[in-house]
Amino acid sequence: MMIIPFRQLSEEALDNLLVEYVTRDSDASEISIETKKGQVLQQLKNGQASIVFDSQTQSSTIISVDELV
Repeated sequence: MMIIPFRQLSEEALDNLLVEYVTRDSDASEISIETKKGQVLQQLKNGQASIVFDSQTQSSTIISVDELV
């Protein structure tokens, strides 16, 4: 896995990744997608989460830094 700094992504690519991530296991919560995206983006900015790229599956996702260990 390779860590991708979120600031290296285009605004559109980051937005698409955030939407995919927050809607992946979507439940019927009262929190809007925009609010969830903002929360995850804040985690990326604070270093609590990272974007990782898996070369075998050719896919990216967001994980907490605790999962990187």
